[in-house]
Amino acid sequence: MFHIKIIKFLLLLSLLTVILGCTEEPIIEPTPTPDGFSKGVFITNEGGFNSGNASVSFYDPIEKTVQEKIFETTNNQPLGDVLQSMTIIDDKAYLVLNNSQKVEIVNLNDFSSIGTIESLTSPRYLTLINESTAYISDIYGAAISVVDLATQKETDKIPFGSASEEMVMVGNEMFVAQPSLSINTKKSSNHIFVIDVLTNQVTDSIQVGYNPISLKLDGNNKLWFFCNGEGNFGNPDKLGGLYKINPITKIVEVTLPFSDNTVSFAPRLVLNGDKSQLYFLKSAIFKMSVAATELPTTPFIEANGRDIYGLGVNPNTGNVYVGESGNFVQKGTVTIYTNTGTELSSFKAGVGVNGFYFN
Repeated sequence: MFHIKIIKFLLLLSLLTVILGCTEEPIIEPTPTPDGFSKGVFITNEGGFNSGNASVSFYDPIEKTVQEKIFETTNNQPLGDVLQSMTIIDDKAYLVLNNSQKVEIVNLNDFSSIGTIESLTSPRYLTLINESTAYISDIYGAAISVVDLATQKETDKIPFGSASEEMVMVGNEMFVAQPSLSINTKKSSNHIFVIDVLTNQVTDSIQVGYNPISLKLDGNNKLWFFCNGEGNFGNPDKLGGLYKINPITKIVEVTLPFSDNTVSFAPRLVLNGDKSQLYFLKSAIFKMSVAATELPTTPFIEANGRDIYGLGVNPNTGNVYVGESGNFVQKGTVTIYTNTGTELSSFKAGVGVNGFYFN
């Protein structure tokens, strides 16, 4: 009987080891020296507003290790204040720092600094036009900046009248989300705008839901817009939703309004690798086909009291990366799920995890 109990104990111990191994946190290396980032995930950490603690972490999913503050470590200087987004173009990464009013440019291989685009107002997203030119949207500048990537200088401004957020280019046209601003400005928006990139002129607008912020081009070459609504601005009757637009005809083909204003402060909209599935953050995380004509009613991943702030999908594995803000004062947790919603692992990154970029 004693030997049977020992055997049962050993079997139970082995089973626990397997289970715990599925959620084991990776080794945290606070201040390593980066030696290349050929395969892995860049994690953008927004930091706290006016705290100057924005950072980029790098996660190796094979070794399950995290390197933190890779810009600061490599360049011996802080990155800046409020890292809004990151754009990878060839062997360079463009780090858009909203409150520092600049874009830091780094070599993607070792994250060494190779330049800065300065004198911006409040930049949000950088989107490539051609091999030498990009647009930078702006939340308070009432204009979109045209920049020469070779000289790293602003060459023109496109008057926009209000805020601009995410952008997607289709053909020779740039589709731009124009969000509502805070209730203090009394500025609502329920339109997205079209810019002819050959002339740098606004040529069209399309009515959608209130407060359009995020947009993505799916595998069928249709544009999806995430409108957050204005519940956070004290306008609960101005609802958001998901809208699918034909970028050629400019016609809204699918309208999926939200039934309430239970939304996140910073919504996210991402696609999987073949661009057939949409994932969006509306307090919890939802998943739906790009062919859907109705909104999902059940979350794909529940919030469970978490302040979910970042969302990404690995285009190769389909794994879903979920980031938490850490209340913008402490390290945020990153949790990785399979494409069926099973939790794989979790670890700490920087303050205010807001995005994932897969290299």
